[in-house]
Amino acid sequence: MTAQASTVNYSRDTESTMQTINNEMLDNVAGAGNDTATATEVKDPNTHTLDTPLVRGKQTITEITLRKPSAGELRGTSLSDLVNLDVAALQKVLPRISTPTLTEMDVAAIDP
Repeated sequence: MTAQASTVNYSRDTESTMQTINNEMLDNVAGAGNDTATATEVKDPNTHTLDTPLVRGKQTITEITLRKPSAGELRGTSLSDLVNLDVAALQKVLPRISTPTLTEMDVAAIDP
């Protein structure tokens, strides 16, 4: 195997690992089992309905959309902490990748 082919395989493995982490974060934070889309309703797969809505002042958050984090948004955490679903690591990363933007306190208040 050439060095170039090895690099391509490594990149694909890294991409696969990041996708797995993202899916696990989405499943655990928002209760992915509650997503029920009808045949006429097309729903973004990264948008999840919260089991228990978050109330922030006059704003009620019932859905959050998570996007794939970039390298800068992962600073201060390790991939192994995210794979192990370390709550402190999730509280750092989720506010950086969520819409609407959640605070660390909001993430802590999400119903497990």
